[in-house]
Amino acid sequence: MRETTFIYALLDPRTMAVRYIGKSDDPNRRLYDHITHTRESNRKANWIKSLAKNGIQPVVEIIDEVQRSEWQAAEAAYIIFFKEEGCVLVNGTPGGEGSGSGKDNPQFGKPPSAETRAKMSAARKGKPLSPQTKAKLSKALTGRKLSNEQRAMIIAFQRNRKPASA
Repeated sequence: MRETTFIYALLDPRTMAVRYIGKSDDPNRRLYDHITHTRESNRKANWIKSLAKNGIQPVVEIIDEVQRSEWQAAEAAYIIFFKEEGCVLVNGTPGGEGSGSGKDNPQFGKPPSAETRAKMSAARKGKPLSPQTKAKLSKALTGRKLSNEQRAMIIAFQRNRKPASA
C-alpha cells in the first residue's frame, strides 16, 4: 500500500478557478467518478452537470502529495486556504471526513449491514464489467437513444481521457 495520497483540485475549465478540493489515491479516476455520479443534488454535482450541459468537464490538478496519516488535516487546510483566497468552492463540508481504507477504516473487519450492502451495490453501478456482461448489455441496449446531457458527458470525458499506456 502506498504511504502517500494526493490532495487535488477540480478547476472550472472556462476560468481555471479552483471550485473543489478533494483527496484521492488516483485523482484521474476520482474525476471520472465525479463526472459519472451526478445523480445527487448538491453544489458539486450541480456544478459538474452545468459544465456537462456545455460539453465540458472539470480539470483535475494535483496540488499536494501527503502522508496517508495527514490527509484529513491537509484537505481541510487547503479548503480553508482556497476559501480565504476568494475561491467559491462547491465542497459540502470542511474536509477531512473520509473513512480511510483497510485498517484505517473504522468498519474494518465488521460485516456490513443490509442498508450498507444496498449502498455498496448502488455505488458499484458504472464500474468495470466482465466481457460477458458487456456483451449482454450491448445486445440489450442496442437501439437505445442517449439524452443530450448523457452524450455531452461521455464526449467531454473521452476528449480529456489519457491513453491507457500513459
